[in-house]
Amino acid sequence: MEILLKKENDFLLLFSPIKYWKLWKLVNKKFIDWYWFNRQHFHAWKSFISCILWQNKNDILEKISLKSYDIEEDKIKNIWKNIEIKKVYTQMQSSYNDKILYNDDEEGVFCETNWSLSYKDTHKKAKYNKNIIGYLRATSHDLDVKSLSLTRLITYDALTQSFGFYLRSDNFVNKLPLFCAKLYPQENWYERDIYFTTADRWEDYLEDKDFLKSCLIFTCLSQRNKCLSFNWSDKRFYKNELCLFQNTQSDEKLKEFNLNNTDKNILKLWNEILEEAMKTKNYNEKFTYWLFQIIQELNTYIYEGKSYTKDELTKLKLTATEKKGKSIEYVVLNTKIEELKKFLKEYYKKEIEAKLFEYELLK
Repeated sequence: MEILLKKENDFLLLFSPIKYWKLWKLVNKKFIDWYWFNRQHFHAWKSFISCILWQNKNDILEKISLKSYDIEEDKIKNIWKNIEIKKVYTQMQSSYNDKILYNDDEEGVFCETNWSLSYKDTHKKAKYNKNIIGYLRATSHDLDVKSLSLTRLITYDALTQSFGFYLRSDNFVNKLPLFCAKLYPQENWYERDIYFTTADRWEDYLEDKDFLKSCLIFTCLSQRNKCLSFNWSDKRFYKNELCLFQNTQSDEKLKEFNLNNTDKNILKLWNEILEEAMKTKNYNEKFTYWLFQIIQELNTYIYEGKSYTKDELTKLKLTATEKKGKSIEYVVLNTKIEELKKFLKEYYKKEIEAKLFEYELLK
């Protein structure tokens, strides 16, 4: 920048994603005029991109607001959306990753990022402890699939690259807001490439018990939670503790909070799903279930008179015509699952989203 801007009346018109200012802080100059557009119209995906005129006068700003435009039917349209953009500083992983080691930690096993168990060899060793209930990876500032995973075991890539941390019985509720922050939906193009996850207000959010409760409920019901129950070759049974109404550690924590009507309604629906899941032929009474595992293993399909799980049906590689011949085996269960998916989106927006911004877990 200093090469381009030499005199006081030099100006720079910079067309770029806002990350250069918001995250990298490459420009600390006078803010003259500004716009933002839909990146789709510049041969890219739908997302935010800025066009800002800077003058060569030193000025450090913490936030800016940009005028917003889109193109509809080949005409420029002011969408009247005022987005306030704030600088971000601290990454979640550098502030919240819990690296505490326990004297009674033993050698454990690890899994792949798709939650399946891994047989890979590694010189690093996974940890096992009765107080370990999962592994959370919430890396970088970005809101993308690669920067988040929540699994019952440590993932192979996290093990080799030191991403994330173990969730333990004494800390897991306090860490779940990080998971929720990474799941901000970015439903509109002007929310993409503009909001990042941060730790800029450190642990202020821990004082808000209602927020912690909402994040616990959402995480235990979310499909993006990939913890599961299973038996493994190390002769241990791994119980999924991040699910509800099945005598889990999450159940015990939930008792510490006061539930509002929205909480009660979504938990009532979850209980109905569990009751239907118990009626399925693949249900294993030794396991504890949450939405993802129910969808994958219990909510089966009928095709040519045989029952298939979701994965088994995918492996058949049916044509579009053949797919018309499949049907849902448990209609009531499937209907309630679809209802819960919609309810979860509403729950996130009503109970969680605003507080993520308030505590600058999103910024």
